[in-house]
Amino acid sequence: MEGSGGGSSKHFIPVHGLCHGAWCWYKVVTMLRSEGHRVTALDLAASGVHPARIDESRPLLDAVAVAPAGERLILVGHSFGGLSIALAMERFPDKIAVAVFAASANYGSVKRVCLIGMGDDIKELHRYLITLSPGTEVEEIAGADHNIMCSKPRELCDLLAKISSKYD
Repeated sequence: MEGSGGGSSKHFIPVHGLCHGAWCWYKVVTMLRSEGHRVTALDLAASGVHPARIDESRPLLDAVAVAPAGERLILVGHSFGGLSIALAMERFPDKIAVAVFAASANYGSVKRVCLIGMGDDIKELHRYLITLSPGTEVEEIAGADHNIMCSKPRELCDLLAKISSKYD
């Protein structure tokens, strides 16, 4: 699910959580591309249509590794996908502009933003996890549930555009 809009200025890599695949980002991918961004939604190994069973983060790590020199990526991890983007941001900190954790824990050595869907049943757990990671910016999306990309895709895209403008 790779492609680009004309004259894109940012490269987003949205990463799905458990029991999902690149398909779950189709609304967000379409919206970001229509705004001129490059978007690479991929299936983690052992998920979606990807057949590998060993290292679920390998497709993401490979995508980040081959990103052109000087290109700063915006990683967006949903739920369990947060673990994969945490691994990528620690392995390639110079290639990551910001990591956005949507309904997932946050980690690390690069700037990070945690998104909370205000309709998520476990939002208080997310708030607790954020307290364990000082310096994390928090953004809330009213009416969004745990699957922010499905419940509020327009609001998520608008917020991702705002975040990508802030972090280069």
